[in-house]
Amino acid sequence: MPMIKKYMSSAIQHTPPTYTKALMSLYSVLKWHWAEEKIKWEENGGEVTKETFLKIYGEAHIRTLTPEIIRKVFEKTGVVPFNPDVISAEVMAPSKETSLEGPLPLAPSTPVRTAAASLHRLLHLSSEPDRHLSSSWPRVHGDMADLINHTICQLRDPGLTYLTR
Repeated sequence: MPMIKKYMSSAIQHTPPTYTKALMSLYSVLKWHWAEEKIKWEENGGEVTKETFLKIYGEAHIRTLTPEIIRKVFEKTGVVPFNPDVISAEVMAPSKETSLEGPLPLAPSTPVRTAAASLHRLLHLSSEPDRHLSSSWPRVHGDMADLINHTICQLRDPGLTYLTR
């Protein structure tokens, strides 16, 4: 079940609140059916392995995704029939930006890093003109033109052209 839980957690994080409620409802029914199918499988002497997982999960999936259950889920979320009172306006409000860092472990491409560093530098110029991000940054001391020219030069640099020679 950890694999299903991981998938559902990812799906739930990236859906609007209306559908989050639907996914949670479906997931709870799926989890219940999975437990029943797993118990049946094990009572008949079977073992849950990579080879048998889809057989067991498939039975739970088919039992869960029936027209009746799907209709109930849509009704519970207020989608069909439409019921705007099911999900509050507060829940539907746009999410607040709380992080400037992405969740991926991969570093962004050089142009993205350059642009982000330039924006970061611009934000700090007015309050701390002597602070520098690294030795490669020009000493700006309030002169935005140097920073802009430095950024343009870095963005023009064809970082991977050596691969095509």
